[in-house]
Amino acid sequence: PLESHLKLLRITMCSNLNPTHDDDWNDAFQAIGNATGSNDFKLEIGSNDFEQLMKQDDNIMTFLPSSIRHLKAKQGKVKIVLSGTRNLQRLPHDIGQLQNMVRLDVRWCPALTSLPWTIGRLPP
Repeated sequence: PLESHLKLLRITMCSNLNPTHDDDWNDAFQAIGNATGSNDFKLEIGSNDFEQLMKQDDNIMTFLPSSIRHLKAKQGKVKIVLSGTRNLQRLPHDIGQLQNMVRLDVRWCPALTSLPWTIGRLPP
């Protein structure tokens, strides 16, 4: 397996970055999930900074790809921060497979109207 010490993937102010198919990010998430090295991993899309959020172009990302399931292979904790992804409409059901996820932040996501039932599978 690939050795990687990547702990954070931050995607902010990328207004043209939008997966059009569920598997557009499959290879990237699979590589991150299978990599050895750093145990904990954080995926951050959007912004935690409210002032920056109001200044940036709308992030056009409307869904998180189901290939996020590949992060379940990580040995450490997984944190997913989607705050400020204003056009995000849905999360994949596969997110319930991330038994190692310790944080899911969906603040400031007004287009998100429900959460997948599979989130109930996650450990407390």
